[in-house]
Amino acid sequence: MSKRLIAFGVAGVVIALGGFLAAGQTGRIVLAWAQSTKDFTQCTADPRIWCEPGAEADARAIAPLVAASLVVVERAHYGQFPQPVRIQVYRTRESFARHSAVSPVAYGATGMGAVHLSPRVARGPEALRGSILAHELSHLHLQQQAGNLAVARLPNWFMEGLPTAVSNGGGAEKISRDQAVFAMVHGRHFKATEEGSLWFPKRAAEYRLSWPMYYRQTSMMVDYMKQCDGAAFERMIKDIAAGKAFGAAVQAAYGRPLSLLWADFRAELSRDPGAAWPKKNAPQA
Repeated sequence: MSKRLIAFGVAGVVIALGGFLAAGQTGRIVLAWAQSTKDFTQCTADPRIWCEPGAEADARAIAPLVAASLVVVERAHYGQFPQPVRIQVYRTRESFARHSAVSPVAYGATGMGAVHLSPRVARGPEALRGSILAHELSHLHLQQQAGNLAVARLPNWFMEGLPTAVSNGGGAEKISRDQAVFAMVHGRHFKATEEGSLWFPKRAAEYRLSWPMYYRQTSMMVDYMKQCDGAAFERMIKDIAAGKAFGAAVQAAYGRPLSLLWADFRAELSRDPGAAWPKKNAPQA
């Protein structure tokens, strides 16, 4: 079946479901499915990288970072990628947005079985390239392991917090840990819930947070879960990769519900030096 026919099928399903998704996002998803990559080439020595014509220089900037990023992600996820990895590099932000179904201001995205990288990443500092690449590869690893539907049912805070933690802050570069601590202690924070929503995920905007603040806060919770019990964290990640529901995976691994871990994390933050920042230094988002 061609991508174009698949795209029409996706559109039909969305319409039949009564318009649960916003029309704009639906259109972006359908458009992304319909995009052709037949002109893309393996323009570097790394066969995992596919270039849109005109993106060869950007792909060469990404290529030296791929092997190390794969190692980082596989260690953090406690297993190898079960399927081949495909990384698509785009010539323009607009083409990146069409293929990935996200805003052209984004650095990267993962979907349709591939990591999508904007020229914003390739032309940025090497540290940014590495962190965004690892962030997106973490998304891809989880999608390959658990499947897209299971991942879509994860709470969004964890779905974004894990890749941000794995990549050492990929996507959260503009917000320091102290800024995130201060915001959380003083009432501007996400909520760690057990359930996700396929149609109405609670993300940064729903908590009135900027994306960098959201990424930083959620990654701090993920880091806390790992630090308080490394063996439990590993079991949880493996259970989630096997398709187990998030809340059940947390309970089975830690022997207590997520709500207690969240309460302990919040209590620890209240004792953190960052919580006592003067208000004049507090971040705005």
